[in-house]
Amino acid sequence: MKHTLFLIAVVAFFASGCISSKNDPKPGDGASTSDSYFPVTSGSTWTYKEEIAGATSSTVIKMTGNTKTFNGKSYYEATSSSTVKGNTLGYFYTANHDFSILQTIPTYGINIEIHLGNDTKAAGYSWTTSPTADGYVNGFPAQMINTIKEKGITRVVNGKTFTNVMHTQADLQYDLGSGFMSYSVYDFYLAKGVGMIESDTGISGSIYDKETILSYNVK
Repeated sequence: MKHTLFLIAVVAFFASGCISSKNDPKPGDGASTSDSYFPVTSGSTWTYKEEIAGATSSTVIKMTGNTKTFNGKSYYEATSSSTVKGNTLGYFYTANHDFSILQTIPTYGINIEIHLGNDTKAAGYSWTTSPTADGYVNGFPAQMINTIKEKGITRVVNGKTFTNVMHTQADLQYDLGSGFMSYSVYDFYLAKGVGMIESDTGISGSIYDKETILSYNVK
């Protein structure tokens, strides 16, 4: 059987096939507030430039106000309009100060979750999560080593200066039979009141995929 190791492009994480959603009850603890490192308020939009393998495209993400439940967790739905991939759906999670995104892959029947950070933790904090419900990705054991790299920093993206930025990192690892080894590393930059302003996907120390914010409108 042929196995596939997944490389997840963060802004372009949306599934190739849409999944119907409904207006489930919203998660609590102020998750929908705009004053967050990862706002999910209905109608909010973000436009990103994506540079991947020498090609450049743009993507507009918009929160629909709907939610959908996966594995007992309620995620906020967003639409994605890409100049390359067309219109698709994706899912954001924010509750108990924890932020993540969910990529649905209908072809393989799995959902992959990437944790973007936790705003209550200090720089240097690290924790381990499973990218899937059963801890496997297409037959291989997988894990994410997540780290808060920096907090309260300033970051300039596409000529615009963002303050109160949290820099986090997720190291996606697979066990191919000799123990867990790093496959790809994701660096995220989240600005309070804005959301994700940049994400960088690295393979073997080189940037493979870079997404940077062009504009935003947080409701």
